[in-house]
Amino acid sequence: MKSLEQFFKLKQSQLLQAMKQYLSMKYEKVIATKDYIVAVGDIPVALVAHMDTVFEVPSEIFYDDKRNVMWSPTGMGADDRTGIFMIIQ
Repeated sequence: MKSLEQFFKLKQSQLLQAMKQYLSMKYEKVIATKDYIVAVGDIPVALVAHMDTVFEVPSEIFYDDKRNVMWSPTGMGADDRTGIFMIIQ
């Protein structure tokens, strides 16, 4: 994923597929269902974020580089996508 803005624009099914592909590149065992994804590693750590969204169509997101903020007139619709993005970064 190239940017947080692109990440926020993914539909829920696209986000699930993107995370499955990303984790499969890093971990040998990835369990993915329509409800969750688990990547099994060597260290007992859980990084948790949810990827459900309340909008059927992703909101338009704007980035203000002077203030270093992202905003949307209709709401971010990001739920915890920022948490997901931070985990993979």
